[in-house]
Amino acid sequence: MRNYDGKEYRYRSSDFLKKKGLAALSSHLKFEPIKKGLVYDITLYAGGTGIYDKLAASFPGNSEILDLIKEKHEVLMPLEASHHEEWSDDFNWLIEREESAESPVECSINFIASKMLPFQQVLDNNCFIYFVEWSDVNDWTLFWVKDDQINFISFSQG
Repeated sequence: MRNYDGKEYRYRSSDFLKKKGLAALSSHLKFEPIKKGLVYDITLYAGGTGIYDKLAASFPGNSEILDLIKEKHEVLMPLEASHHEEWSDDFNWLIEREESAESPVECSINFIASKMLPFQQVLDNNCFIYFVEWSDVNDWTLFWVKDDQINFISFSQG
C-alpha cells in the first residue's frame, strides 16, 4: 500500500542502497529483472494531487524473459494495437497517430523516443515493441527489445 504523503520518491540503479528501487521496479514489472546489467530510474509520487509515477529500466533479456513479460502483462505490438476493436482509439491517441495512413510502428517509435531515458537503447524498425493493453494517455506501459536488451518505460497519472 502506498503512502499518500505528498513526497516524491526517486530511485536509481546508481543509488548505494538498491533494495527499495528494485522492489518498486519489480512490483511494476511483476517479476524481478536480472540484476547484472540492470539500469533504472524511478520517480513515484502520491499525494493530494493524485498519483504521478514515471519508471524506466533497461536489463538483459532473452526469449524466456520475453515470455515472462507476455505471461505477466497483456501486451500487443503496435500494428495489433492499432486494429484492436475496443482499444485502438485510445492507443492511436497515445502514440499521436492522427491518420490511418501513418504507420503505427513509426508513430510508436517516435512516441518512445520522446519518453525514453538516455541509458535506454535507441529504437529502429528491427526492434520488437510491446504495449501493455489498455494503455492510454494517463496510464501506459511498454517494452521494447533490441540486441538481447529489454527496455521498459511506464507512466501513470491519476
